[in-house]
Amino acid sequence: MEVLISAVAGDLVSRFISFLAQNYGTHRCEEEDRRRLERILLRMHMVVEEAEGRHITNRGMFLQLKTLIEGVHLGYYMLDRLKFQSLGESLEDDEVSHWSQSLAVSTFNAAKRLRFAVAASIMKNTPIAFGTGSTTKLNSVLESLEATTADMREFVVLLGSCPRLPRQPYCTYLYMDNCMFGRHVEKEQLITLLYEDSRPDCAPISILPIIGPHRIGKKTLVQHACKDERVRNRFSDMFFFKGDDLANGVFALNSQAASGKYLFVVDFIFDVDEAAWTNFQSYLQKLPCAGIKIVVTGRAEQFANLGTAQPIRLKSLSQEEYWYYFKALAFGSMDPDEHPKLASLGMQLAGLLQGSFLSANILGELLRANPST
Repeated sequence: MEVLISAVAGDLVSRFISFLAQNYGTHRCEEEDRRRLERILLRMHMVVEEAEGRHITNRGMFLQLKTLIEGVHLGYYMLDRLKFQSLGESLEDDEVSHWSQSLAVSTFNAAKRLRFAVAASIMKNTPIAFGTGSTTKLNSVLESLEATTADMREFVVLLGSCPRLPRQPYCTYLYMDNCMFGRHVEKEQLITLLYEDSRPDCAPISILPIIGPHRIGKKTLVQHACKDERVRNRFSDMFFFKGDDLANGVFALNSQAASGKYLFVVDFIFDVDEAAWTNFQSYLQKLPCAGIKIVVTGRAEQFANLGTAQPIRLKSLSQEEYWYYFKALAFGSMDPDEHPKLASLGMQLAGLLQGSFLSANILGELLRANPST
């Protein structure tokens, strides 16, 4: 009997030691992988910042830059998941209740307090989407980003031949007040198409469609492109219309153009009135100007048929991009690592907002005003 007990005890001790050794080895490998990820992100972020200061006109380079930006967002999202995972899983209900009560006594109006009280109650019953395969996901992200960095060597070489942009206020990556984020590539594509001269074999009027769902940022994208110094210097004047203005003939009253280059922006809420659109184009062809560009914004894919250039399609931000945006709004100049519980809570809330820019701004402001909750 004593021999049996000794054998069982020895086996249990051996298994326990193996378990500790395996856990230690896994933890050590995960720490090494985290450091690798941080080094990769540093390199990628450096290239992205340099690219955002260059005037890129090559479509292939735009696509590769977009891939790099998406990779940066994915990498930082993975790092934050690993940092705040244990905290997110251990958040107690009373902490969530305390946070929601703090919001209830904020200076915002009753309607906003009600919305966020509901959001807090939903949050209490929604676990953070952290799986048990964090190490596997980390390895997958590392492999993907390492492949991306290996492919960016040619991009860096070509980037050196792109002229630097005129120095402007920090406005090309994150618009905190105007809610424009993650559209640098689309903005530069738009500016490039507006800036280039029409070829002699092309139509005299260049038309660029911008297509995307409601409240995705189509008008915001156009507005910020039009504020760019390169676009302002390119056109003598810019005119902004709604789709209904074409049918009402308002454009004929408000766009008395003289010689020069002109930009027309038409925002369609509903379908295109074919007759009104034809009359509008006929009117523009009679104007005594040196060149005309039209930007058309709409939700339906049919607007792509109006263009003389490939349309720019705007999509909702991915989960990784949206967290990057929400984190900037919620923490501002604060370091999320100094407020880990708030960061964990913010990650959970960001998953409930379904990519809404408006909700991110309101809720981000509340979190930034209550960092100690």
